[in-house]
Amino acid sequence: MPRAAGLILRGCAVTSAAMLMTPMTRLAKLFYLPNGFRMLVHGDHVLCAQTGVQIPLDQLRYWSTDRQQAYASCALAVEALTGRGPAE
Repeated sequence: MPRAAGLILRGCAVTSAAMLMTPMTRLAKLFYLPNGFRMLVHGDHVLCAQTGVQIPLDQLRYWSTDRQQAYASCALAVEALTGRGPAE
């Protein structure tokens, strides 16, 4: 039986290096707090409420605690929260 990272893998020849290099593409479910967020469902990204673009969790900087929504940029957050575009 192959072993990887201390685990016994039955019927699988996956190495620990392959497991670590496999990209995670699971949508996370977060509860947004004023100074951070709590992960309700584990994943590696959330979706921007304005554009639908994927935001990796390590790049998530803008969100609304009232609306419980994430935004891909400051401009998109301002637009969503004020209803005005950046040049208005």
